[in-house]
Amino acid sequence: MGERRAGWGGLRPRAMMSEIWQITGCSVRGASHYTSGLPNQDAITWRTGERPILAVADGHGSIRHFRSQKGSRLAVEAMASTLESFPATLTEPADPAAVEHVAHTHFRVHLVETWRQMVAEHLAKKPVTEAEWQQLEAAAGPAARFFQQHSPETAYGSTALGVLVTEAYLLFVQLGDGDILCVDEQGVTSRPFERDRRFALNQTTSLCLEEAAEETRVCIWPTPSPALILIATDGYANSYRTEAAFESIGSEYLQFLRAQGIDQLRAELPAVLEDITRRGSGDDITVGVLYRTSA
Repeated sequence: MGERRAGWGGLRPRAMMSEIWQITGCSVRGASHYTSGLPNQDAITWRTGERPILAVADGHGSIRHFRSQKGSRLAVEAMASTLESFPATLTEPADPAAVEHVAHTHFRVHLVETWRQMVAEHLAKKPVTEAEWQQLEAAAGPAARFFQQHSPETAYGSTALGVLVTEAYLLFVQLGDGDILCVDEQGVTSRPFERDRRFALNQTTSLCLEEAAEETRVCIWPTPSPALILIATDGYANSYRTEAAFESIGSEYLQFLRAQGIDQLRAELPAVLEDITRRGSGDDITVGVLYRTSA
């Protein structure tokens, strides 16, 4: 299905003065990366204010994506800036059809173009070095250099996930693997997107692919908003044996936040995620948290 439609009936602005969105997040280096010497390939950013934004990304980390650590950081910045500008692109901001049309057409293209422009600017400042070319050829063969020169953005390959909160709707975006969980007031967890079963064999779509815009999934979620939104890279879910076990973290986060508050979560999150990667996937783990409270 790919998208969740939650009974439109019109976009009705919330009473924003009665709601506050608190944001935090954390990214930890995968336990296996300490052994292999790989850096953390994930990235996270958020923006507070009247329209909060949260974005995470996962650089691919393979030899062909030898600059994906930078690519993921560019991905979260591209996602955040594109989400930030989205409301201004709407000529009829309260018209559900207009919001959905712009999200599915212009937004997806704009996101990919923004990231590719950032990549081009980084390459102009820091061209691929001969040492990088030699390392690529040694691992993937001489043909890899030829391919890379004709598709330079491949070196920066990354996923991208994000959410924009406005007074009338939430906009969810996902390209590639990773998870977005929405938790309601009763602790019930749902997803704006169904899991893409193509990713079960360690495959993913990416910003570096020609079809990136078409592969980008978007979802408009009208009010009422979830009590909690979690956005995570795939190292988190891959640390659990079943999808249901992973999704249970939604209610656990909500219970913790209600009892301990976001400052305590911020303090404990690094140790929690480091323990999970050590006992689980061994991959980098990044999670962003949006928690809705009353003023």
